[in-house]
Amino acid sequence: MQLLGDRYRVERELGRGGMGRVFVAHDLKLDRDVALKVLPPGDHDARDVLRFEQEARAAGALDHPNVVAVHDIGTHDGAPYIISELLDGRTLRDALGSGPLPAEVALDHARQLAHGLAAAHAKGVIHRDLKPENLFITGQGVLKILDFGIAKLAVRPEPKQGITETGAVIGTIGYMAPEQVRGREADPRADVFAFGAILYEMLSGQRAFSRASRIETAFAVLNEEPAPLSPAVPKSIERIVRRCLAKDPAARYASGAELEGALVAAVPRRRRRLLLDVGLLLLAIGITLALSTSPALRDSVARLRGSAAAERPLKQLAVLPFRSVGGGPDGEAFAAGMAEVLNNKLRQLEQFQGTLRVVSGNEVVREGISTAREARRVFGATLALTGTLRWSGERLTVTSELVDTGTQLVLSARDADVERKEAGALATILLRRASEMLELELRPEANRAIGPGGDPVPGAFEFYLQGRGYLQRFDRMDSVEAALALFDKALARDERYAAAWAGRAEALLRKFERLKDSTLIPTARFSASRAVELDDRLAVAHVTMGLLHRVAGERPQAIASFQRALDLEPRSPDATRELARAYDDAGRVQDAEATFKRAIEVRPDYWAAYKDLGLFYNRHGRIADAIPPLRHVIELTPDNYNGYANLAAMHLRLGHYSDAAALLERSLALNRTAPAYSNLGMTYYFQKRYGDAAEMFLKAVELDPADDRVWGNYADALRYVPGKAADAARGYREAAAHARRQLGVNSRDAELRSRLAMYEVFAGEKKEALAEIEEALRDGREEGLVLFRSALVFEENGMRERALQSVRDALARGYSKEEIENAPPLDSLRRDDRYQRLVKGVP
Repeated sequence: MQLLGDRYRVERELGRGGMGRVFVAHDLKLDRDVALKVLPPGDHDARDVLRFEQEARAAGALDHPNVVAVHDIGTHDGAPYIISELLDGRTLRDALGSGPLPAEVALDHARQLAHGLAAAHAKGVIHRDLKPENLFITGQGVLKILDFGIAKLAVRPEPKQGITETGAVIGTIGYMAPEQVRGREADPRADVFAFGAILYEMLSGQRAFSRASRIETAFAVLNEEPAPLSPAVPKSIERIVRRCLAKDPAARYASGAELEGALVAAVPRRRRRLLLDVGLLLLAIGITLALSTSPALRDSVARLRGSAAAERPLKQLAVLPFRSVGGGPDGEAFAAGMAEVLNNKLRQLEQFQGTLRVVSGNEVVREGISTAREARRVFGATLALTGTLRWSGERLTVTSELVDTGTQLVLSARDADVERKEAGALATILLRRASEMLELELRPEANRAIGPGGDPVPGAFEFYLQGRGYLQRFDRMDSVEAALALFDKALARDERYAAAWAGRAEALLRKFERLKDSTLIPTARFSASRAVELDDRLAVAHVTMGLLHRVAGERPQAIASFQRALDLEPRSPDATRELARAYDDAGRVQDAEATFKRAIEVRPDYWAAYKDLGLFYNRHGRIADAIPPLRHVIELTPDNYNGYANLAAMHLRLGHYSDAAALLERSLALNRTAPAYSNLGMTYYFQKRYGDAAEMFLKAVELDPADDRVWGNYADALRYVPGKAADAARGYREAAAHARRQLGVNSRDAELRSRLAMYEVFAGEKKEALAEIEEALRDGREEGLVLFRSALVFEENGMRERALQSVRDALARGYSKEEIENAPPLDSLRRDDRYQRLVKGVP
């Protein structure tokens, strides 16, 4: 059997076609079967391959149940390949072989396809070649989208017949949008067109545009309409198909999210069918049920149908993103902001409800969770609250649903309908509805805690919610800028709107984190101060102010701000975590440890609290103490990719490289992140596989180019690759530039300054490095990591005695002996007899 590299054993061929060949392969490292797709060899230049890798990587990062999981990419003998999950089932093309699908099956497939496209489009990924051959239906009825990013690379001229244009034609005639046929750039609306053609085919059994030749088919796509669907197809579905197949992209749905919203509105929801099922069941056993529209009766019937009849002692709730229908991008931002505000208010209720635990909204956004199933898998949530906002002129209708994450059944639902100008009251209305569904009793003290803190003037709240929604995508500068503009609009309506001032401060802080522009901090500080001045009971304002104090190195002020936030919200995981970090910054290590442990006592089932404690132990060189809480993270959330990456880092520091690599491979299979690539690079680096290490560090740089640490790691590896000395020096200079920008905000950050000194000394700037490391030691003489880096700087400067003293001091403060033993820059020092006596404890 053929080996692909030293990792994949090719077992057998599954099939072949114009896009290449597909094999079953076995992953020797992770001991699992995978699918191997090899594209045909050809003239794929470096730019093509890079674009292919970037798109395949983006698809692999989606981590969505309706997108095939991509595990690895590469080239073999000049042919690019993709490693993905091995699926059991058949393609949609095979399913269509016997004619149209039953309407219910077709619409279920359509909903799943739209859901997957919504996730892809949200991350800027466009398929460009959707067709039944690229959609797979598993034995459990789950639809998977295949071959993201392949079509662009696999385009080849057709022999004799076909379309030849100066622009690259990417796609399959009959499913391609008119703009693709013309060779123009595709955007998400091209995928929407293909969706329409696929749904038409599932409902009719005929292709929407099928002619005798490719040329005629292309002409039909450009100029003709498909035949009408059967009268049995609901008019609402036919309208969706027609809109998807509009010739003008502007007339189609703008994205998968908007398309999914239209389907949700048009297709009868499962909960309505569910009630009918229960009613029939009860009638069948001789029980007469007088159905009414009262929420109490509707809830009790729904619970009879589900597995939740037994009362749960603990409600672990995740508030998922709300969908928006008909509101455009600002409507989507409003929906996201509404879910965030609702999450925060429910978290405030925890202190009055002994059985309620609410997952942090920040974690939901960070992990990209959008379904109840994902919330259960990643957070261990037992319940999920989700909803849909529908905009119609000046009216806004919100449907919220409580879902059992185990059975996926809707346990309860509520509707709210308000005029757009009354949007400010919507958060309170939804909180009341959610409390009813969760069966929470809102006592007077709870009502006071969640009070609005002053109603903003009309219109301000809508702008505020839109700003909060855009700010959830703080990884994108355009979203941060949009959030800032909307907070400013809210403040223009109501200059005394404290929450909008707090949002503005957070947006400026996020912008600083992206750009490292220290001029943003004074403006952010003013905004946070204004929020606190206007409403001292606004916990989020105190948290933001504390973060700004931390960035500036103002440790006592940071501690005071976080303590005030906890006075207002005693169970806030964000405020607790940041208070512990502020204690740690201030050298109050025992207080920091106690605060991290208190977070676990308050929420013993919350994985993030264990993660924080484990990483705290890691910072202080207590690796053996760090491993149990980090392992518990994985036990609580088995698919937590950061959990595997963090545990791997501990094994890396202990020198357990094979264990570290296996954990990192698992992390990257779940989600491709810069920290995981960086740690895998460190694993290779300590094994002296410098070329492999540089490749992993470069992947980390591509994902997070503003992080000085990944640039420094990249340069560290290149330093030991023959012929790469100049590239290594450039990498160190890039890392140093990023580090200096951050020091402009907090000049007393000893750990950061020690990184700068390390970059400078390896870039040949030895005098500057000595000055920086001496400054770092003044503030960080008790930090093992700072001491370790000082040993590197002193050794590079030929100051052996001081380097040995730094090693001695680092070990005394718990720094990892394994890292010192394996650091290549200290190879010469370790051969010194004085070092041997030092590690053996001989004077």
